[in-house]
Amino acid sequence: MESLSIFNSPSDHWVGLQREPGQPWRWVDGTAFNHLFEIRGAGLCAYLDDGVVNSAGCDTERKWACSKLDGETRGKQRAPQC
Repeated sequence: MESLSIFNSPSDHWVGLQREPGQPWRWVDGTAFNHLFEIRGAGLCAYLDDGVVNSAGCDTERKWACSKLDGETRGKQRAPQC
């Protein structure tokens, strides 16, 4: 979460976590989520909002964060684009 702190801004950012209904969270590259932080809500894609990770429908338009600052990519797209 510390590396995502630069994205603590007025707009929410997708963080590259998603799931299928009834399945566990996975990163968009297919690796399992290790539960280092809580993901709130019942959505299928996770986003950072004011320091808290929430979930929503994946087709909601938000900015996205796909890597740490040294390889930062910014833009406004739907969640699965990371």
